[in-house]
Amino acid sequence: MMKLMAKQAESNLTEAEAIRQAKDGVAAAFEYLYKAHCRRVYSVCLRMIKNPAEAEDLTQQAFLHFDARRNRAV
Repeated sequence: MMKLMAKQAESNLTEAEAIRQAKDGVAAAFEYLYKAHCRRVYSVCLRMIKNPAEAEDLTQQAFLHFDARRNRAV
């Protein structure tokens, strides 16, 4: 199966707490958000472009873009 299809993260973080911590540079919070949303992002990309490989690339780019913006905000 695809690497993107990671299991949902099991954590006591709420979505808002994870976002706040990810903005503060906490890698575990970013990983939590990735695991919680990668399937949905991939599904949207796949529906839009109908190419699994490109959808996987776009999913990774979306999260890298988020991470880059998070790093600039710090």
